[in-house]
Amino acid sequence: MPPGEYTLIVSKAGFNDYRNDFVLVFIGETQTVAIAMTQASFNQLSTIATVQTNAPGRAVLNTSSAAVDTISSQVFQDQGVTQVTKVLNETPGIISAASPENANGASAGALQSIQIRGALPYETEQLIDGHPTPLSLGGTYNPIYLNPALMDNVELVKGPGSMPEEINYAIGGTVNYVTLQPTRTNQSEFIIGSDNYGGINTVIRATGSFPGHKLEYAVGFASDGAPGPLRNYPIAGSQVNLVAGLGAPMINGQQIAQPIESFGLYSPTQQYAGIGGVQFTEPLYVCCSDANTAYYSRNELAKLRYNFSQSTSLTVSYLGAQAFSDLGGVDLSSLAPIGAANTSFSTFAPPPGYTGSVAPGTGIPYDLEAFVPQYESVQQNLFQAEFRTSLGPWAMLARYFTGSDRDLAYIQTAADGSLSFGGATWGGINVCPIGATYNPNTGACSSGAPTTEYFNGQNATFSVADATNIDLEEDHLRGESALFTRPFGNGDDISFSADQAHHDSISYTDDATEGPAFYGLPPGASQNFTTEMLRGHFYVAPRVFIGLANYFIQYASHYTDDGGTTWHDATRGYVAPRLGATWEPNNDTSWRFAAGDSIAPPQLSLLSSPGSQPEPNITGAPTYYTQNINNGAIAPETAVGVDLGIDHRVSRSTLVSFDV
Repeated sequence: MPPGEYTLIVSKAGFNDYRNDFVLVFIGETQTVAIAMTQASFNQLSTIATVQTNAPGRAVLNTSSAAVDTISSQVFQDQGVTQVTKVLNETPGIISAASPENANGASAGALQSIQIRGALPYETEQLIDGHPTPLSLGGTYNPIYLNPALMDNVELVKGPGSMPEEINYAIGGTVNYVTLQPTRTNQSEFIIGSDNYGGINTVIRATGSFPGHKLEYAVGFASDGAPGPLRNYPIAGSQVNLVAGLGAPMINGQQIAQPIESFGLYSPTQQYAGIGGVQFTEPLYVCCSDANTAYYSRNELAKLRYNFSQSTSLTVSYLGAQAFSDLGGVDLSSLAPIGAANTSFSTFAPPPGYTGSVAPGTGIPYDLEAFVPQYESVQQNLFQAEFRTSLGPWAMLARYFTGSDRDLAYIQTAADGSLSFGGATWGGINVCPIGATYNPNTGACSSGAPTTEYFNGQNATFSVADATNIDLEEDHLRGESALFTRPFGNGDDISFSADQAHHDSISYTDDATEGPAFYGLPPGASQNFTTEMLRGHFYVAPRVFIGLANYFIQYASHYTDDGGTTWHDATRGYVAPRLGATWEPNNDTSWRFAAGDSIAPPQLSLLSSPGSQPEPNITGAPTYYTQNINNGAIAPETAVGVDLGIDHRVSRSTLVSFDV
């Protein structure tokens, strides 16, 4: 062979291709190359036909056609983080953020939304080991319950460059959480850590194989106790949270003889919700209840792989998570109107005659979160099985997966369902005489006339009956896939696959203030996604690669628009081609180009939400109405994406990467 620097590519059915770009050939010498090939699996995204191997110390180029980042488990461990979201936020092109409206980012239990390149959360696909995750009613997956200690790596693909077996919701891109993999050598680790707020986290994990390497394993347990920055943090409130109950609201054993909620309009310079916006005007100011950001989670992983031969294996695994959080700390947010420097959504407005030490007009910024003991319990389970083998020159992969996500939010009440709270109180409120009942229709007490009770810091006890409040959401997933790949020995291959995923969810509410318990999304609502894919990888020249894929996508929705009395079906189809290309003019530079279609089907909550009558924002004195109208035939969102990028190694250990 002529002397020089060569690229060596080795292919074998059932394995990922081996590639080494730095094989040096000299005159009169023999070069020996040791080759190690990894087993083919669904768990990683197929962005290019080969896996690049670099010489030690060289910065690794992205030689795929996609704008891709792979975050190793070591990165998470070096930072000591117990959730994947922090490191995702440090990665260019992706953000993970808590909702500013109902999630306090200081709580580890705050819902996180993943967004790639500015796409909305439901426009970002999230996978675990290469397959879909259970989808919430909003069409998203909340990754806070994935402990990175049980992850092998996290793959991030920005734009349309990835060509996996299915691409639903991948408009902005795809995040793939790859769980811990078995290893040939036995490794074990125990980690214990603490945080600045007294939280303790632990990790126990082990990977390896038994003698003969027939049976390999990866097991792990991780826990995270995170009290967060707020521990019994005092926040002021009012009587407004008596609306959590259905019975007669009481103060110091006397029935309150006026509506619990009072409203007032914002001034034109202090609009919170646009024209017609309102705020609470509270006759009482009560201090204080304790807000906490307590959070605790556990994660378990068990994975076994049996190697029947070098090319045939079966892998089964279980991934579980359980979590508990104090919703008072999660939801802690101050609803302050725009342009208002010293007020909030709730304002202290005592009746005439009040002369207490808390001034009228004082804001009550956390009024809606005060005095209501709210908690959240989450359980997640995922079972996976993957079989790989070779059939002559063809490699075959088959898998089955099933998972669930159960989210229960509830108010902690007494055994009889009553809610009581109290504290130092200011202001004034109308009450009936002791033993008398209040009739809200007439505004009169059953005996005697209402009187105004004034407070200037005295302790008062509030109570209300029938305060049961439960919100339950269960999301389920099951599916299967089959992939056949034919390598040709020079980095080229062709593949075809069939993938099916079935999603169904329920939403159940038992809230006395909303009437009898009901299903917001009744059992039976479901969606079924089916994708057939054809894909080819080709080196059209020694350093020019082309990837082509075409997706034939169908999804069938089974939904109801009247709470489950009648059911309907809708079926949609979509064809989504994708193209990827790379050009490597030398071993230090790789240009990439990708273009292709994406699809985001409407989530179940859009299809099966019951229609409603126009509802006023304020009973008796509305400033606007809202109405929800079901549209079960709503079309999917589709998009076309284009990406052009380059990786260039400016020195042995330094490279720059750019994408547009």
